[in-house]
Amino acid sequence: MERSTLTSTRPAISITWKATRPNIAGWFPYNLRSLFDMMGGNEKVVARLDQFFTQLNAAPNRPYSWMGNEPGLAIPWAYDFADAPWRTQDVVRRVETDLFTPKPEGLAGNYDLGTMSAWYVFAAMGLILQFLALEASVSIALSLPG
Repeated sequence: MERSTLTSTRPAISITWKATRPNIAGWFPYNLRSLFDMMGGNEKVVARLDQFFTQLNAAPNRPYSWMGNEPGLAIPWAYDFADAPWRTQDVVRRVETDLFTPKPEGLAGNYDLGTMSAWYVFAAMGLILQFLALEASVSIALSLPG
């Protein structure tokens, strides 16, 4: 999978994004309904998410989830908005149990001032905040408490 790179007019400067195209496709929290309609509806979105979550922490340059990187942290809850909340519950539980363990390597990804542990705390409570800018509101997407 090709990484997205922007190069300035100065040859010595290059910026590499921390996500692949599949990671960024799910980074559209403000109007999921329109995104899902553009992608062909809930059934196609769920199939695409199922494929995306076959690997939970694939790291860069892979067309799968990279839960150790902030752009993808809300993507498991996209299932809620595609009328498949049981899939949110499954993915969130797998992330909680497979990627967060009481071992030195038991924190997925870059800690970034508490982002990963905050994700875990909200996930363990069975919720995540969804900021809906088009409606100028905040909603809570649900999973199962851990």
